[in-house]
Amino acid sequence: MNAAVVPFRLLIINDSQDEAQRLTSMFQNAGRPCRAQHISHEEAFVKIIEEQGWDLVIAHSDATSLTPAVAIRTIRQYNHDLPVILLIDDDSQRTVIDGMKLGACDVIKLDDDQHLLLVVNRELENRQQRKNTRLAERKVREMEQRNHQLLDSSKNGIALIQDGMYNYTNDSFAQMCGYSNGDEINYLPVMDMIHDEDKDKLKSTLKNFLLQNDAEKNNHVSFKVRTAEGGYKNIEGELSLGNFEEEPCIELILKASLSNNETLAAEIESLKFIDDVTGLSNRARFTKQLDHVIQQASSDESSHGLLYIDIDQFESAVTASVGIDGGDEVLCTIADFLRDHSQTDDFLARTGDHAFAMITHESNIEKLLNTANVLCDQIREHFFEIKNKTVRLTISIGITSINETTIDNRDALNQVNKAIKVLRAQKNGIVGDGSNMYQAKNSEETVLGSVLQKALSDNRFKLLFQPVVSLRGDEVERYEVLLRMVSESGEDVSPTHFLQTAESMKVNTKIDRWVLLEAIKHLGNHNKKAGHAQLQVNISHYTLCDASVLPWLKVAFSAAKVDPSCIILQAPETEVSQHLTAAKSFIEEANSMGIEFCITHFGCALEPLSLIEHIDAKHIKVDNSFSVEIQENPNNTEGFEQLVSALSSRDKTIIVPMVENASILSTLWKLGVHCIQGNYLQPPGVNMDYEFGVENAG
Repeated sequence: MNAAVVPFRLLIINDSQDEAQRLTSMFQNAGRPCRAQHISHEEAFVKIIEEQGWDLVIAHSDATSLTPAVAIRTIRQYNHDLPVILLIDDDSQRTVIDGMKLGACDVIKLDDDQHLLLVVNRELENRQQRKNTRLAERKVREMEQRNHQLLDSSKNGIALIQDGMYNYTNDSFAQMCGYSNGDEINYLPVMDMIHDEDKDKLKSTLKNFLLQNDAEKNNHVSFKVRTAEGGYKNIEGELSLGNFEEEPCIELILKASLSNNETLAAEIESLKFIDDVTGLSNRARFTKQLDHVIQQASSDESSHGLLYIDIDQFESAVTASVGIDGGDEVLCTIADFLRDHSQTDDFLARTGDHAFAMITHESNIEKLLNTANVLCDQIREHFFEIKNKTVRLTISIGITSINETTIDNRDALNQVNKAIKVLRAQKNGIVGDGSNMYQAKNSEETVLGSVLQKALSDNRFKLLFQPVVSLRGDEVERYEVLLRMVSESGEDVSPTHFLQTAESMKVNTKIDRWVLLEAIKHLGNHNKKAGHAQLQVNISHYTLCDASVLPWLKVAFSAAKVDPSCIILQAPETEVSQHLTAAKSFIEEANSMGIEFCITHFGCALEPLSLIEHIDAKHIKVDNSFSVEIQENPNNTEGFEQLVSALSSRDKTIIVPMVENASILSTLWKLGVHCIQGNYLQPPGVNMDYEFGVENAG
């Protein structure tokens, strides 16, 4: 029932395997799980940073077989963005300074775990920011290319002047000056084309324009320009400051004759406020409209809704697959979907590279969520056919109310982005595929506690079932059981929203027992009609440590006339390892009853295989991050392949969750994976109705 936090990828360099294990356990206990690897030789270090991506290195200053100096030098040679944190025994000022000079991003005393956690969080955030900056820079270059296209096609005459020369002119500018195209005057000195009587005036105007503080003043120019035939032509234009090829420049814009004013005004308006790819309003217009709505809500206490739509994994799912042009086609299609599901007075905009927004007069939460969910369903079920490739996408929608409490546009945008962040955290931290309404954090726990208490008293919970499908011809019908709390308005609430509150209320075991009992009832009814099915049921560590659960289960099986082998209990790797003694005893007794066990979110510990030396778990479900990595980079599977091979040699049934497309099925089959699970096969549903035989036959 617990949603996974995406682990960060950590390399540990020291001479002590025990210390490496301590570090990974510390991160797990602190709620900052990692996929760690202990490295002690230079050759292994070079190989692993060549072949795989890593987020962070923690190195001990006294490591001998692979010294921090060698590791830092190697990282620089390969030009990786891989920060190194140095652990030291002596925290004298000299030692800290020497470590920083060596190239470490920070130097921390060994065993100062609280300090280390703060620095790790900071460096991971900094690394993500650098990654975002690089992505933004690439986007800027792409946008510059598009801007060049706009400049070339504009009816306005546009010239970019640097160091007194025309570094760029479009054809419209050239034709207004009496030339056939821009190539005839590009890279010519501006003054060579100006009538002698206007040269001094124009020189002074250009100089003053560069020096003035307010570029909106004194930006009008008029002069006579020499034409290609040798005559002169009167020109009037406006100056503005800009950039060309990363250097500042002066933009000279020539306006057409007065008879074309209306056309030019419409074109300028379009260029300023309309997104050229989708035809929707752009971010600048969206911000102005949002400010207007917030001001209106403040003055007359009216309410509006804001939906912020972000495409999940756009870069990997679209741009990397079909390129920028293909991505534009996808954006246009999604813009059409938004138009179809908006009212006449709704305001639509493209607000980012893969983000849209809708401002609506609707303020009813249920109606806003319904609109968002319909959009999510339509995008999820649509096949985007781009360049002979089929692309499937999901979106995450954050929703907030705009009312008298909304401070400004930043406040509103922060709220919808927080809503999306919470939504994605419920799954794998990356894909939301749904909608979420923002709720202020300071009141959330209090409200949720009362909601949970009432749901418990009213028995307002339900089970969903998602198929776990064999790649090896196993015809057993197997489903994972997923829990949802039903709100008073009838909306499903994910466990991510209420399990932490349930823990503080000490009702986790009660919820676990409800899920187990309902799962057994469903099994009894299903197996009477449709044969033999198995259910994988999540339990918390509270149940693992509760000696009364298994005797109670035995009675439940007997009453429902269900064979215990139809239930597979499962718990996360971190919880099993943190309660190893209790878990081992629990699982041994469960196995003696015929109940099998599955370890979920497996593979993030420093030595994950050591856990299954102590725990007799027949099934292993690998962590979500493995499937995400394989789908993003199917050519880099060596680490996963080694894990699968080791598990197979121990006769474990290997399950890969979060399979979102068909592209990795052949890879998983070749690697020896036994079962897969994910929305590609079937999203969670209220019925156990997956056609296993049809899938296996295909």
